[in-house]
Amino acid sequence: MTNDNNTRKKANAVFFSVIMVLSMVAVGFAGFAGSAAAVDADNGDLTFNDQELVDEEVTISNVTATTSGDSADPEATAVVTYTNSTDDEIVAGFADANESDGDDIQVAIDDDSGFPGNHTAWLFADSDVGNVSVGQKLAGSDPENESALVDLANESALVVDESFDVSYDQADLHTGELIYQGQEVLVKNLTASQSYTLQEFVDTDTTRTRVQLSTGTDETFTTFTTEGRNSADYFISGSGSNGSESVIFEIVTQELTAEFDEDSVDNRGSGAETFVTLESDLRTEYPVTVSADGDLTAEELEDIFGASNVESLDEDDDEISLGTVSDGDVDVDFDDVDFDEIDAGDYEFTFSVDDTSAEDTASVTVKDVGEGELDVNPSSITQQQGDVVAINVTASEAASSGTLVIGNDEDVGYQANVSIDDFGDNDEITIYFNSYAAGNSSVDAGDTIWLDSDDADDDAEISFTDANQTLGIDQLDSGDYELAVSTSSSPSDTLETPDNIGSLFLEERSTAETINTWTVSDNVASEITSADEPVDALNERVGENVTQSSTIANGDGVIHQIEVSGLTGLLEATGEDTDAAQFEEALTTNVVGSNAEAGFNGNSLDLRLRETRESVGPNAELRTVNLSATTFDVIVDSETDNLYVIVDTSTVEFENDDTLASDEEVELEARFRVQDARLLEFNRAEETNSDVEDLEDIYQTATGMFDIVEPEGDFAQDPYNVTNAEGQMIEGTTNLAPGTEVTLRVRSGDDTRPAFSNAETTTVAADGTWSAEFDFSEQNADDEYTVTLRNSLFAENPTVDGTVVETIVDGDDGSDDGDDGDDGNVTDGEDGDDGNVTDGEDGDDGNVTDGDDGTDDGSDGSDDGSDGSDGGDDGGDSEDGTPGFGALVALVALIAAALLATRRNE
Repeated sequence: MTNDNNTRKKANAVFFSVIMVLSMVAVGFAGFAGSAAAVDADNGDLTFNDQELVDEEVTISNVTATTSGDSADPEATAVVTYTNSTDDEIVAGFADANESDGDDIQVAIDDDSGFPGNHTAWLFADSDVGNVSVGQKLAGSDPENESALVDLANESALVVDESFDVSYDQADLHTGELIYQGQEVLVKNLTASQSYTLQEFVDTDTTRTRVQLSTGTDETFTTFTTEGRNSADYFISGSGSNGSESVIFEIVTQELTAEFDEDSVDNRGSGAETFVTLESDLRTEYPVTVSADGDLTAEELEDIFGASNVESLDEDDDEISLGTVSDGDVDVDFDDVDFDEIDAGDYEFTFSVDDTSAEDTASVTVKDVGEGELDVNPSSITQQQGDVVAINVTASEAASSGTLVIGNDEDVGYQANVSIDDFGDNDEITIYFNSYAAGNSSVDAGDTIWLDSDDADDDAEISFTDANQTLGIDQLDSGDYELAVSTSSSPSDTLETPDNIGSLFLEERSTAETINTWTVSDNVASEITSADEPVDALNERVGENVTQSSTIANGDGVIHQIEVSGLTGLLEATGEDTDAAQFEEALTTNVVGSNAEAGFNGNSLDLRLRETRESVGPNAELRTVNLSATTFDVIVDSETDNLYVIVDTSTVEFENDDTLASDEEVELEARFRVQDARLLEFNRAEETNSDVEDLEDIYQTATGMFDIVEPEGDFAQDPYNVTNAEGQMIEGTTNLAPGTEVTLRVRSGDDTRPAFSNAETTTVAADGTWSAEFDFSEQNADDEYTVTLRNSLFAENPTVDGTVVETIVDGDDGSDDGDDGDDGNVTDGEDGDDGNVTDGEDGDDGNVTDGDDGTDDGSDGSDDGSDGSDGGDDGGDSEDGTPGFGALVALVALIAAALLATRRNE
């Protein structure tokens, strides 16, 4: 409401002053300063809406104070009052409203005696308001007070404090609102001086009066409590209310559940941390108070739940308010930092919703634990120079932080101090130490010492920077390095009085001279490299579909197995994430610059795949594979010190841009070199070029040879005849890698009627054989067909013709013979042999064409029968075995391969 008092008579007051300050100083003087005139406001406006207290303040909106003079700065005061029982306006609070122009002004309420109730917001000229005092009457016509005030504007509104849980306009209340049992409710916008009732709606024929309500004089609100009320539908009945049997609100009962995540906790360390889960069926946010049956003080409760999570303390009742919380977990910590430890014992906590009857209890047992200590497990660790070392640190009892010291600068010239900030959810964490990068500032500290990712996921934390280690040293020498741990945060204290001591033994690293090669199909290689644990996936397939061989079918993968120790630290220092990316970086860069410092020209590692002179012929240029244009992957087995480089031969591209045709055969030499000066421990300050005949002499080199050949497949018979029966096996061999899928398609000849076609997919076995079973029971004798072996790597799919023959009754000699002892399946010798191939006179039933003595002459690359080894083209350069994957696995795989080879020879 706006009150224009221009028509009212008021005393003229003129306030004008000019203030001049003249300051004389030793170096001169300051001039005159002027200020704009400020006068009392003579016009004003404001808006005061129904509202609730917010932070003990009310808001007066759109406050405007003006004067008739354009250049004057209006001065005014905003005052909030309430009417007491004797109709006096009592000042609840006031605030400066000078120069206000449509502003919102916050007025702090220092007298809350008028709540809930109507309050009035006033705007006065400063000279008129006099000395305003909170809790006193606003000056009026009482002769004991100053003369009656004339306000510039005033407006009244209902203001509700926090003593009521919810307040509603009565029209809004009757729109299906939910009110929770136990809440104090204030209903606004009713008729003053009117009687009302709270009615429970039972059904369309029945309502029950539950509470008599009323509004006071000049008051348009009423209140009621829902404590003990039934969960049911209700409405407010009476003059001016919208409530009726069809326009209701609902009182519901809130339920609350509280449960600790752990049945017991420690009173020290990380074991003292847990959480309690709060859930309510009807509300997602609600105010909660916590107590512990007087067994814990309010201060102890605050410490357990965290001061930042506690809204207020009630020291008289030993309880705390968490304020408004949401469904979910509330963290608690029984490791008391402000008081003595929480006493061991059983505690029952009561969680109460402040504004409803909802409540639940949750119990936990607190155990008394000691301070605890740190340890290294195992206490003795052996690793090669340059490798990454896994150091497991354990914590007992309440220990949850401390220090790990690697080495001792005074004893071994190197020391790294690792701060263990928190063990998180674990009693054991793994810290990785890169012995190659140690002491080198060009490697990020996070690639020198870091925490296992699983431990980090469990909230464990460590701190390490270059400032925490000895810098400027070459690769760590072989020898014994102390591992000291303690719960102290001081490295010097840890070295002097450790909880426990372990040892790290660094042995000299080495590189084997030979590269072993293995064949693998493209799909098997993909399964291995994409597995969560590629090393395990590779070892599981050894002897089955990963076999050792120096003959690789064009299109298959060749695995280069290089036994080299002390390499994992160099790879990790590249900063790349995957084994392949790390290896490629080491092939193309001088990782930490040690080669340049030592006078080397080259990258840290080198892998060369180059055509041999025997392969390319005399006088021709030897071609070298361009690895950057060829697809390869890498697997590092740090436990067995093996590096596996898997090259996809179908993607081979040479540095002269040549690629391999599908029918092209080539012999390649693989050469791997370690040429990192830091790994080779070549120190320019101590050694010069003259110290070695050639710098390349100190490189560590491994070599191996393998052939890339045209993919081929053969059938066990030609022609390949079958009987008109089920279970007819068609077999053969191929040089495709084990695990490769091949498809056998049988299609009738042009003159066979009715025509037929069938196909089966099978997998190449570890010994290079394949087989598929077909049903020819529906075919007729003399039906002709063609069998095709299909795979995308074949330049031309191998084929063989065959004929369906009848099943013959057994002859006198026990074989399925015809008149001449033939079994109808193949052409046999006179001895009635039932083999699947043309046999010699000695009755041998082998799967190849035999000589007169029943042995293979070896000239065509098949078994020669003399020593069980492969002769001919595929006998000298293809060895099925498993060396390099561990003694036991290798032995088993070799025996298996030998048995398979023997079976094929028999």
